[in-house]
Amino acid sequence: MVRLLGLAVVLFNAWMLADAYRRKAETHWLWIIALVPGGALAYFIFVRSRAPDFSGIRRKLTASLRKPPSVDSLRRRLQETPSINNRLALAQGLADAAHYAEARSLFEEVLTERPSEMDAHFGRGVCALELGTLDAARESLAHVVDDTPMFRDYAAWPELAECFFRQGEPERALELMTTLVRRAPRLDHYLLLARFEERQGRTAQSETALEEGLRLYSELPWRRRFAELGLAQNARGQLKTLRARRVAD
Repeated sequence: MVRLLGLAVVLFNAWMLADAYRRKAETHWLWIIALVPGGALAYFIFVRSRAPDFSGIRRKLTASLRKPPSVDSLRRRLQETPSINNRLALAQGLADAAHYAEARSLFEEVLTERPSEMDAHFGRGVCALELGTLDAARESLAHVVDDTPMFRDYAAWPELAECFFRQGEPERALELMTTLVRRAPRLDHYLLLARFEERQGRTAQSETALEEGLRLYSELPWRRRFAELGLAQNARGQLKTLRARRVAD
């Protein structure tokens, strides 16, 4: 155990030293990291963690620790201050709590006063999809995809594809997801495409999508690879399952 701890300290020091050299940090930091006990940790706290490329990780960690407001507190907020923003927040809270009918009604109220509110269009579409009113879901989600394709990091695309799939148009769902991976080639998007391919019984195409997504993942900078490690493990697991199934058949 002591040896492993010592090895971890050596590796951490080497990482911080390489980072300081790559960033062209002040020369004194190189000496501090190399010669002062705890110098690497000091560099990490005062320099590395404050770098712009570390801010995304910091924001995600903060968001994961911040508890969202309860539906009851959102109701009280709306009663005390009846604004469109508070109504939208309650609608989103209800949707997150799976109260889709009430949430949909509130999203529609928001849209009567603010017709261009993409959060409300998207929320109404997702609620309609969950409630099984597919035509309404299709209309709302298609509006988001057409008007603001990158809304919430392309969140409306897989929802609209799911709507197409449930309406008996799997080819259209696959076409939409294929367009998405061409527009924004990322591992998470290839994972979604692979799942739609598999649901349509197209195992070979699903394997191809996973392989391409993993290839893109392997070319990412190490920070991005670390951030998307869970996605990569998921993709490898799916790929292993598909290959095993193909061999068994």
